[in-house]
Amino acid sequence: MRNLSSVKLQSYEDIFGEETSDIRELPLEKLLPFPNHPYLVLDNDELAQLAESIRKNGVLHPLSVIAAGGDAYYIISGHRRMAAAGKAGLTTLPCMIREISMDQAIVEMVDANLYREQILPSEKARAYAMKRDALRRLREENPDYVEKGKRTAEALSEEVGDSKATIHRYLRLNELIPEFLSMVDDCRMLMSTAVELSYLSKEEQQIVCAVSSERGRPVKPDEAQELRTVSESEPITEGKAVGILLLPVNENPQKKKTTQSAKELTRQTMQGYVLAACDSLGLSQDIINELQEELDNLVVTMSGREAREYLEQRSQQMMLTVSQ
Repeated sequence: MRNLSSVKLQSYEDIFGEETSDIRELPLEKLLPFPNHPYLVLDNDELAQLAESIRKNGVLHPLSVIAAGGDAYYIISGHRRMAAAGKAGLTTLPCMIREISMDQAIVEMVDANLYREQILPSEKARAYAMKRDALRRLREENPDYVEKGKRTAEALSEEVGDSKATIHRYLRLNELIPEFLSMVDDCRMLMSTAVELSYLSKEEQQIVCAVSSERGRPVKPDEAQELRTVSESEPITEGKAVGILLLPVNENPQKKKTTQSAKELTRQTMQGYVLAACDSLGLSQDIINELQEELDNLVVTMSGREAREYLEQRSQQMMLTVSQ
């Protein structure tokens, strides 16, 4: 996780003048979710625990809000606190009313949740897109907002701590149909596969999704690569999708012969790879064993990088399930 004190972007106040803020008790019904808020507020055990804490101790940190018109306010940070306060029976909440632009509020809203332990790929994809677009608009308003000589993507990369390539991969998820995006969130589809499929049109993705559902398993990485390659020269039809996803290799004239040695890992190599990865993630032996069984079944379709990616996604999902 990046040390936020190292962020080089100038604050909105530095450029446009000192802002003023006001802390007031606001009715819950006047507090609105931020427009297109990218983060989910789950009604789970953690929210119940937060509600119980608020019931006993009150809200220790004011919400940050911005005027939404009339007497309503958009929440910049504090969506979970508001949900928990409602469960705890509170009718008002302490709120810091910010006098900043909507684009600056977007930057703060995204940052307020971007560094939490559990965040879905779809949440991060939407958050990155919102912050990127806000930074672009702020730079158009004042060229000095993003340090001179830097592209917006570079500035975003420095702020969030992910590489530009990683950010690009997350941004591509916004081009997926909901069915595929859900598979990424549920760790049923690798990020690399999803990125390849994101280059297909929405209509082509729907066709591929229907065909892959018919066969009962998600698209493989090599299949996604082939689908993208075909799509670049001609539209993906149901017939083409069936040829790539359903027909056996010896009956499929579209399949290109590939060297399997580049994709295959031996069981012993995979075990060592998984154990090293699990050790770095601090996983228990039970989780290691469960993941090992899954990876043994999928090993022939993955490269080492894809196996590591799958392991990280599945371990995060399992730890989230345990925490809930």
